[in-house]
Amino acid sequence: WSSDVCSSDLQHVEMAHQLISEMPPEIYHAAHDPYGARAVLYALVLNQEKEIRQQQIEVLHQHAEKGLGEMTRKMADAVHHLDRQYRLPLIDITLGALKHLSPTQSKNFRANLDLLVKADKKTDLFEWILLRIVDHHLHAPKKVHAKYYGYQHLQSQCRLLLSTLAWIGQKDPKMAEQAFVAGLNKLELKVVPLIPREEVSLDEVGRAMDTLNMVALPKKKMLLEACAATIVADQQITPNEAEMIRAISESLGCPMPPLLPGQPLL
Repeated sequence: WSSDVCSSDLQHVEMAHQLISEMPPEIYHAAHDPYGARAVLYALVLNQEKEIRQQQIEVLHQHAEKGLGEMTRKMADAVHHLDRQYRLPLIDITLGALKHLSPTQSKNFRANLDLLVKADKKTDLFEWILLRIVDHHLHAPKKVHAKYYGYQHLQSQCRLLLSTLAWIGQKDPKMAEQAFVAGLNKLELKVVPLIPREEVSLDEVGRAMDTLNMVALPKKKMLLEACAATIVADQQITPNEAEMIRAISESLGCPMPPLLPGQPLL
């Protein structure tokens, strides 16, 4: 894998293009259109339970632009039947289209997305990741002044982030521990215990990422290398891991080519 995580890489681009070419045409075309792109993203967070899904569609009928609720409903099954590896390339296409929304449309879309996510009273990992990526693209990133030039004072934030990544990729505690240590070693931090799975909170991870965003740029690249080392410790990339590292890179203002599931590791 390229040592400079902030540079683009032909292999990633080719793989993403291949995935995109295999998408159902109606989803592909909708994702390129500012109107349809919203329906695609709404469909991605629709619940599998009939009752909750119906409530979500009602929310869209009430609050979204005319016709978007119906379009989302029609597209929902096709979007849900897409293999997980298609989600990141699909989100990427919609983000390009969302740039054409007016500030009012953009605000309305983001509020509706939030209502849909909250409909079942819990936010799962994918929903959390999607909101982070969308927020980064809808709002011009705030100028962040570097406050840290290393990770000595950010050990707890790094520990939480790498523990989260380790558990996203591993069920086996031993394997999770190995992945976690692989990440820590990249940051040259002393080895601390892996945070137990049940103690990881996405809200806290979000706050940790906001703090880590105040690190000077060259060191951010080092952090992304550490995240990648955690993910690839077992030589494979799951869709959850690929989506999570994407959210991290966006949050750090250092976009990277997607680590795609099934991709051969260089």
